[in-house]
Amino acid sequence: NRRYCFFVGKYGDDLNESSESVKHLRTVLTQFTSDERSRFLRFVTGRKRPPAPFTVAKAGGEKDSLPHASTCASTLFLPDYSSASAAKEKLR
Repeated sequence: NRRYCFFVGKYGDDLNESSESVKHLRTVLTQFTSDERSRFLRFVTGRKRPPAPFTVAKAGGEKDSLPHASTCASTLFLPDYSSASAAKEKLR
């Protein structure tokens, strides 16, 4: 189910659609409920509903850590995750 991946507008820091972290993010977004996607979108962009494209950039720090975001720049700083399940736990 790719309809929820259209939020991503750009990739930064050597990330692209085939990066492992981005694949985990895509998997997690398709598993989230509508409410969880809305809360995620608000965390990243400050908006509750699409269209709200955002940039995904690499986060520094430890693997499997919490993500952080800049709502001013609509940027998600995504850590490396060991699995989609680890990503889901931290992104939730």
